[in-house]
Amino acid sequence: MINRHQSQPVRTGAIASFPDLKSMAKGFNNVVSMLPASDPQEFLERYGVNNQPPNVINIALRIFREEDDMAETEWHKEIHSFVNDHADILTRRGIRRISILLCRRGTYPVYFTLRDFDGAWNEEQAIRNIEPALAFQLELSCLSNYNLWRLSKSTFTMPLPARTSWTTNSLFVP
Repeated sequence: MINRHQSQPVRTGAIASFPDLKSMAKGFNNVVSMLPASDPQEFLERYGVNNQPPNVINIALRIFREEDDMAETEWHKEIHSFVNDHADILTRRGIRRISILLCRRGTYPVYFTLRDFDGAWNEEQAIRNIEPALAFQLELSCLSNYNLWRLSKSTFTMPLPARTSWTTNSLFVP
């Protein structure tokens, strides 16, 4: 809870769409440079250690040609590598989260959401394939210490992640 004497950072974001990974590599710095510069030390002094950087980026990759597509595990490697290669500019622009959507014809988008964990950008596995704002509302990060797998049924219109606890056989379906 925020009291009236605490200030909150102004939160900004950028949304972009690219037809493939090559185009994203060309235009990424332009998208990130639209966000205000941020000094991490000044941010900590002003807002305290309990606040994360204020900005977010959402990027959609429109993968409509078969030659631009690859297996989801390959996408994961490519995106993870790409984001970590750009970690410096993400820090300078105060980015707390970057989400990359893979949009393919006739399928629900695949979401990759990465955050800076101790100097390395890694995917938040607890919210794989879930829109980050919805995951926040559902407080899915609270389930991060559960084993995660995709629940696929032909009757579902979107993939649902299922979770079981390490110590119980409970099943959670958001």
